[in-house]
Amino acid sequence: FFSSRRRHTRCLSDWSSDVCSSDLRGSYMNECPICNSTMEDIHVFDSVPLSSAQLFNEFTTIEQTPMDLSICCNCNHVSNFNYQPSIYTNDNYVTKIASSTSMSANLQKIINFLNTTNKNVLEIGSGSGEIANYFSNNNNVTTVDPCVSEYENKNITHHKTFFDDNYPNIKYDLIIARHILEHTNNPIQFLKLCKSKLNEDGMIYIEIPNLESTISENRIIDFFNDHIQHFSNNSIDLCSRLAGLRIDKQIELLNNAHIGLLLKPVQDISLKIKIGNSKTKYEELLLLLNKPFVIYGRSEEHTSELQSLRHLVCRLLLEK
Repeated sequence: FFSSRRRHTRCLSDWSSDVCSSDLRGSYMNECPICNSTMEDIHVFDSVPLSSAQLFNEFTTIEQTPMDLSICCNCNHVSNFNYQPSIYTNDNYVTKIASSTSMSANLQKIINFLNTTNKNVLEIGSGSGEIANYFSNNNNVTTVDPCVSEYENKNITHHKTFFDDNYPNIKYDLIIARHILEHTNNPIQFLKLCKSKLNEDGMIYIEIPNLESTISENRIIDFFNDHIQHFSNNSIDLCSRLAGLRIDKQIELLNNAHIGLLLKPVQDISLKIKIGNSKTKYEELLLLLNKPFVIYGRSEEHTSELQSLRHLVCRLLLEK
């Protein structure tokens, strides 16, 4: 099924190092979609289904492809460039539903983590609609998914389309994208688009497979054609920051096989404004003294002990 000499059973950083430096190396062919560093290919499977999420009404021959992964030696990101975007609009493509106790508990954990009420919520790739149905009880919920025609719940506004640049310019308090980012060709642009649809205090919740866990637990079968991107801790942090976002909170799901991340926009304040703000605070502190003063005889050692101008002013006021 795949070459045993390419098995790697250590942690992700060791695995990436082996691939990038040993005699197992393949050819350099792609750029990392996160940090633009050179990626190196490694062959994993000789033959896998074009998609692992298709069901057929009768016996049929499933299209197969080899599985080659590209690994970034800089940020440890892993990409699969064999994907076929057309599968998502195929009539045989199915969405999953929580049918087990563990999956139901997982959904409840996510709901408790987000704890959202009276908000405008957008769920991208809403699938069976379980999260959207729950939040529609206390929120204004919109969903977008090219594989779903509509929902029975009339409290949900649904768009049967892809989430792209053509999506209406509507602002949301919370955008949910569970297991979407690993299906995107350009995850940074996807997050930037999500950010552009946020209200001032809005947040984005993403959920992705945990590559670190995939490697440490030897779950080689977690690599399949439906997933384009596999995020390391380094690459998801870098991806978020390059999109102008920061990771605010994180949750482990399904025994750490998946991770959920709550992202918030980084405040884009120019250096000029920051210096201006600093000057204003300095002038406000000087006004506290209410008269001219001179500092002399302060060594670097003593000055460092004061730590800041605020500490200095407080001390001078006490000595007056």
